[in-house]
Amino acid sequence: MADSTSSAPFTAAPALTLDQSLTLVLAQASLAAYAEYAGKPYTMPDNCTLVGGFTGWDGWLGPFDKEEKFGLVFQYAGSATAQPGYIVAFRGTDSTLDIIEDSFWDLCPFQPYQNSLPTPASVSTGFFDIYLTKGGSMTASMQDQVFSLLPAGATPVYATGHSLGAALSQLFALDLSVSQPGRALTCLNFASPRVGDATWQAACDDSGATQAITRVVNYHDLVPDYPMEILSYVSIGAQFEVAFRRIHWWEYNPISNHSMANLQTVLTHCLPLTPQSWTGTFPDYVNAAYTMSSTPPPATPKAEWLNKLQEMHETASSTADALA
Repeated sequence: MADSTSSAPFTAAPALTLDQSLTLVLAQASLAAYAEYAGKPYTMPDNCTLVGGFTGWDGWLGPFDKEEKFGLVFQYAGSATAQPGYIVAFRGTDSTLDIIEDSFWDLCPFQPYQNSLPTPASVSTGFFDIYLTKGGSMTASMQDQVFSLLPAGATPVYATGHSLGAALSQLFALDLSVSQPGRALTCLNFASPRVGDATWQAACDDSGATQAITRVVNYHDLVPDYPMEILSYVSIGAQFEVAFRRIHWWEYNPISNHSMANLQTVLTHCLPLTPQSWTGTFPDYVNAAYTMSSTPPPATPKAEWLNKLQEMHETASSTADALA
């Protein structure tokens, strides 16, 4: 896809078509990861059985640091168009500590589970610390837990997640591609922020992870264009774009535009169509008093987001500095 807020190259897929059944299964798996964290019941993704869950360490606040539930692994029986395999679903931002962790955009070196990278790759410190750190009474990091939950040699592996979970799914995609390259991989994620810089992109290109990654995004969502190019971050993989927001422009709400449940609603309507684009309205999952409108993605560039993104970065950086 092309992204007007970044000049970095990545796989363009203007005619990209998603597998309907697999995409909706992965969307539901991403929602299930949120529900598991919140202790709420959830609908099992179609043709799936639960293998187990995994945790991660949310740090940066000293005595308030803690281990949190961060995802689920499912065995997937497949469909008429998707092979049986295993799904790793990472949870997105859903706690105050997650939000703080997300705001750390300093880069750090990526460390695979097994083997090594031919050249260093730099990724977000905030994202990678959740993936790699073991704290408190944890006996294994998220990285160790996820690899332990996958049966030896099981393939294909489907990695997914929303928001922060989408970023974690991309870290795992590179990790699996380097550590266990014999496993077939599909990483289809939702509303992912950028994960690393050009060295990260090069590592993903060289390992084959880039070819496995598809990012599903909402044109009106700020998160996929963040962290910004000025911080050296790049987007990788193919992109499938939809467009939805509240029906009146003055009702703009970034949370509604980023909602996984709203995105799932649009995908449920658009994926059976040819082309996969839906025009219609639906209740806002974030606040049902409002109505969301889905349209084909606009052809106009996203330059208008730059000021909002810069303001977001400055505010978050100030907050992080105050907490340091």
